[in-house]
Amino acid sequence: MGKNRLNIFKMEYFHRILESYYAMMFTYIPQQIRLLNPWSQQFE
Repeated sequence: MGKNRLNIFKMEYFHRILESYYAMMFTYIPQQIRLLNPWSQQFE
């Protein structure tokens, strides 16, 4: 029982790390690209 709960906890922890990683990918990186790319400001 204890080992099973530990596995579930690990899966939850890993899932949250993945979620935060993807959130960062889809928010932070496009902002950086927009700042670095002068052409993108014309198309907004």
